[in-house]
Amino acid sequence: MLLFFIFSRAEKLTSLAVRYYTFYMVNDDLLIENNVKTLLATIPKVNDYGEKITIAAASKTRTIEEMHRALSSGITVFGENKAQEFRDKYPFFKGADYRFFGRLQSNKIKYLIGKCSLIESVDSLRLAEEISKLSKRAGVTTDILIEVNQGEKEKGGVCFQDVFELFSKASSLENIRVKGLMTVMPELSFEIIQEKCLQTRNLYDIIKNEFDGVSVLSMGMSHDYEIALNCGSNCVRLGEAIFGKRDYSKIN
Repeated sequence: MLLFFIFSRAEKLTSLAVRYYTFYMVNDDLLIENNVKTLLATIPKVNDYGEKITIAAASKTRTIEEMHRALSSGITVFGENKAQEFRDKYPFFKGADYRFFGRLQSNKIKYLIGKCSLIESVDSLRLAEEISKLSKRAGVTTDILIEVNQGEKEKGGVCFQDVFELFSKASSLENIRVKGLMTVMPELSFEIIQEKCLQTRNLYDIIKNEFDGVSVLSMGMSHDYEIALNCGSNCVRLGEAIFGKRDYSKIN
C-alpha cells in the first residue's frame, strides 16, 4: 500500500511538471466565473492526508465587483496583502472568511483585530506579541499562521530552523491561536518547488504532532498550486488563477 501511494504521487507530480510550464489565463467577460468553475471542478475536496482543501482568493488590487463575482461563483475565502486595503474593503465583506497574507507592520495590526479571520504572515515574536496585546485589549482571540521563508532574504518569513521556536513562543501568548504554517514559494523550476513543498509539509507534520489545534498549511499560489496540493498543502492562495492577470498600469 505504501509503495502504491509513493508511485501514485510520483506519477501525478511528473504529469504536473508539463502543465506547470504552460499555465496561462484567458481574458474574457466571464473570466472570473469560468476560472472559478474550472478550479472547483479540478481541485479535490481533500488532499492525500484526508485534510479539507481551502481555496482562498488573493484579492490584492481587485475591485469589490470582481470579488463579489468570485463570491457568487463559489469562492468563500478572501485575503489581502495590504492592511489598508483590508480596512477599506472589509465593510463589504463583514462576516466573510477574510484573511491577511502580506507583510504586516505593527502599526497596521489595528486594522485587522476583530475583523480578520486569519493572519497568515506572522514572522517574529515581536509581531505576535503585538497581535496578542491588541487582541486582549479588544476582547477577541486572533488566529495566526507562522510564515516560513524559503531562502529568499528579501521576502518575509522565518527560516526553517527557527520555525519551531517561534511557533512554541507564539503559542504561549494570550488571545492568540497558532493554527499552522504559511509559505510563499520562489518562482523556480518545478523540481525545486516540489522539493521545497515536500520539506515544508514535513515541517508542518512535525509541528502538528507537537502542538494542539494545528490545521492549516497555506502553501501554493497561481503559478504552483497544483504542485503544492500534491505535496500536501491544504490551503492555496489564488489571484491570477481566479481573477486573471493584473493590469499594473491601472494600479496607483
